[in-house]
Amino acid sequence: MSVDPSDPLIAHNWQNLVQVLSLLLFGSTVFLLGFLCRKLERALFFTLLTSSVIFLLFVIT
Repeated sequence: MSVDPSDPLIAHNWQNLVQVLSLLLFGSTVFLLGFLCRKLERALFFTLLTSSVIFLLFVIT
């Protein structure tokens, strides 16, 4: 079964899948960082801020 990547519906579903997967990866990374850096609140805040900015840029582009 071949998939035509030029099909707009397939491309849209693929884009949604990538966004969902990256959101899950982002969420689990933030959770892990939060778990590891529980005592370092400033470091955690900075990491959250930086990674959310990077993630937003990734989603927008």
